[in-house]
Parts: sequence; structure tokens; C-alpha cells
Amino acid sequence: MNWLELWSTENSDARSLAMMIADPDQLTASQADAWCRSVTYHLHAGELAGVVARSNLARSKRRIWCRRRAEMVRTAGYALVGAMLKSDPETLTLNECREVLESVANEVHASPNRARHTMVQAVIAIAAARPELADEAIAIGERIGTVHVDHGETSCQTPQIVPSIRKILSSPGRTRLRHGC
Repeated sequence: MNWLELWSTENSDARSLAMMIADPDQLTASQADAWCRSVTYHLHAGELAGVVARSNLARSKRRIWCRRRAEMVRTAGYALVGAMLKSDPETLTLNECREVLESVANEVHASPNRARHTMVQAVIAIAAARPELADEAIAIGERIGTVHVDHGETSCQTPQIVPSIRKILSSPGRTRLRHGC
């Protein structure tokens, strides 16, 4: 069974495996959009973003998905920001990063639950990957304040933006945050 067939099973474990073995060069724009619309589990949104980040679709899908209101599509869009910056910190221009920061500042509290978590992570990822924007990301974090996300019956928590950025910037070797929950 190939990665396309694994995804089509709609089984959670099979979909995760599909994203582990997917060939980003073979992913089409319409396929990425269809898969993104079919995501019902936030971890799959992040896994899909990881595949798209390694494809030539990354820039366009980030722009489109971050603007969508659907929870998992928006979640994937902001997860794509972090995935792109992780693979190459300069993959997003300073202006694109500023656009992301401003959109998070303006939309995070009105966004769907899981998207809010990923939007917070995107602000932190920008500060970690592009230290020249750290002060702007901190200012955005101060403007946003606490972001409430219902993680259900898990121990996951949405990080506080400002303390997270300061911790990253003061860490030897500037470690990045996990994108787990």
C-alpha cells in the first residue's frame, strides 16, 4: 500500500504513516487542499503541513490556508509557517513573517480552538527562526495576552508567547519548541 492509499483509508494511524512516507514532490495542489479539508485530527493537520512545507506548494498553501475559517485548515496553515521556518528560516521573507504576526494579533482570539494553539506556535516560531523579528513578536505577544485553547482531557497546554520567546532567545544553542500538542 502506498502513501496515497494509506491516506484514503481514513484510519488515523494509516494517515500518520502516509505523511511519514509521502513524497512532497508528487503532492498536487488539489490533493493537498482535499486532504486538508478532510483532516479531523489536529495532529494530522501538522503532519500534512510538514509534507507541504517540503513541497513547491508551501508558499501558496500557507497564504490560502491561514485565511480559511475552517478549524483544521487554518490549523494546517499556521502549522505550515512553523514547518517552513524549521526547514529553512529564510523560506519566509521578513515581510511575510510580519504579515503572519499581524494576522495572528488581529484574528487569534476569534479563530477556531485548535487554530489558536497553532497561531501561538507560529508567533513563537517566527521569533525563534528570525531573531531580527523577536522584538516585534514579543510586542504582538504582549498585545495578544493569554490565548485560551480547550485541549480536552490531555495535559497539553498552549504556551504563553512572551515567556516562550524569551526562554528560546536566552537558551544556549537557541533550542526550538516542540510542536507536539
